Amino acid sequence: MKRNEIYSLSFSILALVFTAVPSMGQELLTLNGRIVSGNREPVANVAVSVRGSSQLPKITDSTGGFSLDSVPADAWLIVAPTSRYKTRRIFLDGRTSLEIYLTE
Repeated sequence: MKRNEIYSLSFSILALVFTAVPSMGQELLTLNGRIVSGNREPVANVAVSVRGSSQLPKITDSTGGFSLDSVPADAWLIVAPTSRYKTRRIFLDGRTSLEIYLTE
């Protein structure tokens, strides 16, 4: 392996480790939320995950509801609908409850 390839691989591994592991002493929250359409109808079967987390995504229920445990207060959520709606990225900013609106 060439020296540049080793440096590149090392940097990639470090970047992965630092994005996947919350920093020591970071506040972890329980997040409850609801996914709704523009006309406030619940949207079921939406995958909600924490960017950089090893946790599996949670899937919204028939009321559009979801709950995530041990979420860093400064996390980014990835909201990935399986239907006609657009994927969203949302900064948590310490909130413990969200109502997320999806657009087509």
